[in-house]
This record gives sequence, structure tokens and C-alpha cells, in this order.
Amino acid sequence: MTTMPPTAPDLVFVWLGDALPDWAKIALRIAGRTSGLSTVLICSRKIGVVDGVARQVWLEDVYEPPEDKWAAKKGIKFGFRNGFWRKAFERFIVLEQYVTKYEVASLFHAEVDNLLFRLGGLSRSLDAVGAGFFCPRDTKARGIASLVYINDTTSLQQMVETFFDGSISVSSDMELLGYMLQHNSQFYSLPTERALNDEPLQEWSAVSTGVTQGLFDACAIGQFLFGIDPRNGGVCMRNGYLNDRRGYDLWRLRITLDVETATCTLSKRLGGEGEVPLYNIHVHSKLFKTIADPRQLSRIMSRLNNGRTTLLSVRLSQWRPIRAVLSRMNIT
Repeated sequence: MTTMPPTAPDLVFVWLGDALPDWAKIALRIAGRTSGLSTVLICSRKIGVVDGVARQVWLEDVYEPPEDKWAAKKGIKFGFRNGFWRKAFERFIVLEQYVTKYEVASLFHAEVDNLLFRLGGLSRSLDAVGAGFFCPRDTKARGIASLVYINDTTSLQQMVETFFDGSISVSSDMELLGYMLQHNSQFYSLPTERALNDEPLQEWSAVSTGVTQGLFDACAIGQFLFGIDPRNGGVCMRNGYLNDRRGYDLWRLRITLDVETATCTLSKRLGGEGEVPLYNIHVHSKLFKTIADPRQLSRIMSRLNNGRTTLLSVRLSQWRPIRAVLSRMNIT
């Protein structure tokens, strides 16, 4: 477990919904131990007190939804998975209202389904780069807010205004972030596994790893380690998944992960220059109960580093005959 410097910003999570699933409770407890920052959860009062979170802010006290603006938005699948895409956008509106109400100068924000490691000194390094919004991306056109740093909160305001002003058409928060990263000088790309290439791929520039002293997972590493969201896959969930947008041959890496010591590193199997810290792992599969078990985690990592995948879960609800029944019952 790491200690945080006295001036370190908070790590802020946003949960939009009236119930918090068990995997999210485990993820938040782990983040409180491993991130090296004080954690804040913005959520509904209906959720109640969440163990392991340093501070909770009630959504009802900070957020007023701009329903008139939402009503005018087009091109977003609002009905998909109980408003998934609206919530993905909406968290940034919540954050913008939060920083305004409480006069927050800087913060880290992570999606709840992330493992987070030793962020305590990172803000000082990024402050030296510039002021704005720091975000990893997996293509030129997509930013992924798995873990972001904001040290000029006007960048949030600009992002929200751009989303609602009708000047662009985007179907996801990732496309909105991609647009901001391409067209707004206050938005900076964080280095991902792409930086491990001997000749960096030149589709976009990112903050140097010499500055960050570590890498960030947009989504590919977490999917490789722990699989994809089971709702997007089949009955059997295995790791070793290779995202089409990955920035490096992940099978060429040796990855160490120890949640108990808040340690995660990447190193090349051949011709590497030592271990590179990884600040976050985006766990789309939500298998935090498995990750929290040291024996299971050690087995998964050992097998993967030896070139073998692991059966992580079986989800019978993904079997087509059962999915059809559940769909008719309006359960999925």
C-alpha cells in the first residue's frame, strides 16, 4: 500500500443508479487500498454507505440533470442496457457540477471497473506537462476514460458544452473524448501499451513515459488479462482476448500483478529494458471477486505468463436458447 503526498488530488468515482453491484463494492474497496489516493464516490443516497470509500457525495445534492438538453440530443442509443450510453456521457456532467459546487481544482477520475495502482505522485508529473484533461486512447478517434486526470476543470465545461451545442455528432463518450483530444489543446493523450513499440506508432502524440514513469490501460490489457464483458461474449469466458485496437503484441509481454502490494508492471519477454509500472487495469469482465483472491489471481497470471489461457467463468444466460427465454421475460 502506498501513501499519498499531502497535496494529492482525490480519486473520484461516479455511479449513476439506485443499486451498487457486489463487484463494484469489491472494486472500490481494492481502489481504496491500492490507488494511493483518497477515494470519493458520487452516488445516490439509495445506495447507502459503501465500505472502503473515504468519502461519499450524494448525487441528489450535487447533480441537476439538464433534461431539456438531453431531450434535444440525437444519435445516442438511450435504450441500450438501461441507458448505458447516456450514463457514460452523464458522468462528465456530474463531475462538472461537482467541481463547480465544491470548488475542486484537480482530480483523478476512474471508471469503477478498474484496478488502480500507486497514483500518489502522478499528479505532480502531469501538472508539469500542462493544464487540462489527460486521457488514454486506443485509436485517434477514441479516448477511453478508464483513468483520467483533470487539473483544469474548465476542460470539463468545454467537453460538456461541445457535447450539447450541436456542432458535432457522436454516439459514445469515447468518440466525444476522441474529438476533444484531436481538436482542443487542453486535452492530452496518456501513454498506453503502444509506447512499448521500438518505433512508436505515429497516429497521435502522447505524454512521454519519461514524464509519467508508467503506462495506462485504455481497455486492451484488462481484456487480455481478465476477458471481455460477458454480455458481449459467449457462454465460456477465457482470458487472452486480443482487442483489435491493442497497441502492442500482448503475448510478448510478461505482466506482474499483486493486488496485496499494489504492484503491476509490464516487461518485454525479449529485448526489454526492465519493468514498466501500469497505473490501471480496465476490468471489463467485472471479475473482482476472483481478482481479490490471491491464489486464484496468482494462478491466472502464472498461466498467462506461460502462454496459457484460463477459463474464468461460465455464464449460461449467454447460451442462445436461454437468452431467448430471458429476453421474452424481459430479464436481459
